[in-house]
Amino acid sequence: MTHYEAVTLPVDRAAASAPNFRITRHSCGVVAQLCGRLDGIPLAIELAAVRLGTLSAEEILDRLDDRFQLLADNGTQGTPRHHRTLRGVVSWSHDLCTEHERLLWARLSVFSGGFDLEAAEAVCSGTGIDRQDVMDVLAGLAHKSILVVSTLGGRTRYSLLETIRQYGRQRLVDLGQDTAVRRRHRDH
Repeated sequence: MTHYEAVTLPVDRAAASAPNFRITRHSCGVVAQLCGRLDGIPLAIELAAVRLGTLSAEEILDRLDDRFQLLADNGTQGTPRHHRTLRGVVSWSHDLCTEHERLLWARLSVFSGGFDLEAAEAVCSGTGIDRQDVMDVLAGLAHKSILVVSTLGGRTRYSLLETIRQYGRQRLVDLGQDTAVRRRHRDH
């Protein structure tokens, strides 16, 4: 069953922390779904695999709406704190961003799908980020792998992995800008 590449990592990690976990035809599909919902992020997959000792793959999948709480591994010894949780890794990446990049990341979180430069400029510029600076700040976020960049039909599109978007969304709420930016997104 482990011939599916997507399930190799979680099955290997589960063997160490969840010796009773067995891959079946059914669980193989659920684990593949789990990997997809975790955006294929290896750390997230490893942290989920650790949970297979106490939760079924289906239960983990059902609880992924709060992936930052679910995928916490505070007991790992010898691992830097910022690598113990998914939130820690994303927070560490956030800390490496400039102030403008952090602000744009938060504002971009209102886009649940992809967006283009025009949409980012219309929705995310304002206090703290001038419209003409959005392109350069987007480039910085793409360079740091915060944004996924794709080109289709000669048009560049940007998107945030769901894990990254959820983190940005919480930052937007923390900044007190959630309502205003969501309104600009709605009106765009």
